[in-house]
Amino acid sequence: MDPISIAATAASLAGAAGSTAVVLIRLAKKVKNVDIKLSETCEEVQKLSGLLVSVDKTVRQCQTHVPSLSYFYHNIWGQIGDTLADCKSNIAGLDQLLRKLSVHFDAEGNSLATLLRKTNFYFILSIHKEEIQDYKVKIFNSN
Repeated sequence: MDPISIAATAASLAGAAGSTAVVLIRLAKKVKNVDIKLSETCEEVQKLSGLLVSVDKTVRQCQTHVPSLSYFYHNIWGQIGDTLADCKSNIAGLDQLLRKLSVHFDAEGNSLATLLRKTNFYFILSIHKEEIQDYKVKIFNSN
């Protein structure tokens, strides 16, 4: 091989190695925080669940304490009840999905095993990302 083709090959290999390194660094940053992302999402679901219970309780109290409004706005109370039931169903579905996914993740073990588990879990979350996002949109829209 002539020196120019060797230099061109070396330059292209260096470029490919650089691009690969950038991708791997980005992936490592995402994988590193996957357990934090899962726990934050689970915490968000718990907070939403508690908020839903509180709102449901308040609606029930309003319904029983104001009989004239209860009779006059019967359709509105029914719509509020349906919305709360829909929101509860979506939160329960998201919670169930997150519990199912979290079974695949175990942060115990040595650092290499943990890194491999986090990487595996990151790809599992990536597969279900759209489904999780759909639940979040449904919950948001039911407000």
